[in-house]
Amino acid sequence: MKIRWLLAVPLVKIALACCSLAPADFHGTRGLAAEISVQGKLVHVLGYQNTALNQASGANAMLLPIPAKPGSMTAKNMLDLSTCPHALEDVQEAAARSIVTRTISASPPRRLEVFDRGLYTVVLAQSASDIPQALERVRPDRRPQLAPAIFEAYEKWYPKWTFALCCFNSRQAAEGAPMLWWYEPLNPDQLFFPALDAHSGQPPDLKAAVAVDHALAVSTERMRVSADVHYRDKVAPEVAAYLPTRVLGRHIEGEMPNGDFVFEKRDVWAGDFRPERQLPPGAKSVTP
Repeated sequence: MKIRWLLAVPLVKIALACCSLAPADFHGTRGLAAEISVQGKLVHVLGYQNTALNQASGANAMLLPIPAKPGSMTAKNMLDLSTCPHALEDVQEAAARSIVTRTISASPPRRLEVFDRGLYTVVLAQSASDIPQALERVRPDRRPQLAPAIFEAYEKWYPKWTFALCCFNSRQAAEGAPMLWWYEPLNPDQLFFPALDAHSGQPPDLKAAVAVDHALAVSTERMRVSADVHYRDKVAPEVAAYLPTRVLGRHIEGEMPNGDFVFEKRDVWAGDFRPERQLPPGAKSVTP
């Protein structure tokens, strides 16, 4: 559901770009939403990186919805960026050089996997309601407290999506290693970046306005306007196949209604960086 910019809504002073299971501070978000051709097949790529500070008494986690075809993702869909820790920083720098011409205005079996990636232990689930049963498989120092209301809300708001619960326990602000996921999209005509905000341990308030401070980049192979990305690290070939060589983007900041970022692929083709702020597809219309 598309929503217009809201001016008469209460501003909630919270951190940026995800939903956490307990109080936390996230900042310095870098994001990538791209379409890449790998071995003749078009897939979408989601890149995510921020600086995280856990403010809970125990471990914590952030929940990322991914619009992938049901049952299509496994741990192999999360790429190992240990050889190129600056990948999203390089994408961000290229996006800052890009030219922006418009301003912002029957189910398969459900999989559930738990695995470690740098700062995070990741629970990858086909259903948000499946995540609580997997928390006992998370290493104790990163195992967050249950947040049933959040999982129930995401199950309703993002039907048939895939969910990545990224568990962490950093006691000092630390920049996490960049995360890069590839997936077969539910909607091939849109690029998606998760940005629904809530860092209190409660479900996001869909009526809230939030402070936004994101460096976002998008990419497809048919862009008319873009900037070349120069990667400073030696990128492993299996990772390079999923990283864009050209991007379009900008830094977005200010007050916006709560929601995710969605880009129409036809706009990206035309060289227009035109993010739409949208509520989750399963959420009802809200008014201030």
